Amino acid sequence: KIEKSVSLPKRSKIKRAGVYCRVSSSKDDQMNSLANQVEKLMSDIVKKPDLKLFDVYVDVSSGRGKYERKNMERLKADCKAGKVDYIITKSVSRFYRDTEYLLRTVRELREIGVEIFFQNENVSSFDKDSELMLAIIGGVAQAESDDKSLNIKWGISKMRENPESKMNNRVFYGYRRDEDGKLIVDE
Repeated sequence: KIEKSVSLPKRSKIKRAGVYCRVSSSKDDQMNSLANQVEKLMSDIVKKPDLKLFDVYVDVSSGRGKYERKNMERLKADCKAGKVDYIITKSVSRFYRDTEYLLRTVRELREIGVEIFFQNENVSSFDKDSELMLAIIGGVAQAESDDKSLNIKWGISKMRENPESKMNNRVFYGYRRDEDGKLIVDE
């Protein structure tokens, strides 16, 4: 009896790529940064014959923790559904500034065969030592974010202590300023 060899269909070597970009606010400079991120990452995908753009995922929100990031969630859902198997992002800090969420997401996606490439750091989640590198880089990004937050809070508290500060003298509904510039009730 002669057995026929069964040939399996060849898997495409072309990866379906998702571009992930994030900025923290909708201010003009942030929107310009976002446009530059998208343009650069899309042009890099076009230059690589083994990549085919599937979609672009953009969030305008904090990079810390698990805040409302609809497009990050949509990207992860598309990865789990087999629509995306390669993610390119500008940097670790654009992906997550929280080391715990960064590593959890990298592990979750790597487990299902999805590679993440962090362009600025030139690190792939499939690299041998990527988890250590990402933990270090993510930790630095998180520390920078924490430091910035502490500086802002310190500045706000110092402004509150100063009775002449504009923060303490804003005009609110039902108030107006008197001749000396002090807030008074506006009947």
